Amino acid sequence: MRGPRCTACFHSRVAEIDAALASGAPLIATAAKFGLSKSALARHRTRCLAPKLAAAAKMVAPASAIRAEVQRAKAIASGQAEAAPADVLTLQGLVGRLGRLLDRLEGASASAADDGLHASLAAVSGPLIKAVETAARLQGIGAQVDKPAAPTFSITFDLSGVEERQPARPVPVAQRPVGSVADAIPEDAQGIEAGESASDAGQADAGPLPVPGFDFAIRA
Repeated sequence: MRGPRCTACFHSRVAEIDAALASGAPLIATAAKFGLSKSALARHRTRCLAPKLAAAAKMVAPASAIRAEVQRAKAIASGQAEAAPADVLTLQGLVGRLGRLLDRLEGASASAADDGLHASLAAVSGPLIKAVETAARLQGIGAQVDKPAAPTFSITFDLSGVEERQPARPVPVAQRPVGSVADAIPEDAQGIEAGESASDAGQADAGPLPVPGFDFAIRA
């Protein structure tokens, strides 16, 4: 046979009643404030509120156990503490532990809804999700930094004050008799005639030498 109905549980200000009893407020003053009897408030504290507080403490206990590791992760992420090689392994395990803890909270949400523990779930889930994000960012500690690309230099020559050199006029070559001594001159040397030096002969074919890693631009 079920016991009498709890008048405090069906009170319109039950949340305020539970908060007052959880903070240790005296029964007489609390009962008078909310218009309840002392005995009814005592039964509510023992039969209804105490199991809720025990369940909430059980859910928060795993989060309290890893609080120090979470604080360490936040300090490394904000630059307040320098990461050690052992922190990488610790943070990787922390991510897994926080993930399993969040799974437990999701599994307990259905039963907690019947007991009115929505506020407890919301209070725990928010900080844990932030802790998972912090630890996930710290997984990059010790990662290899990408090698920077080799710099490219650009050199520009200003030739606005240099006179433009006119190309040399071709020097006519006299006809050589067949079988003359000129036939014995190599073809490379036949273009060098009077008034034309060896440097002038090869200047027309000379061009800028490419240099690796440099981008030359000539601006007139």
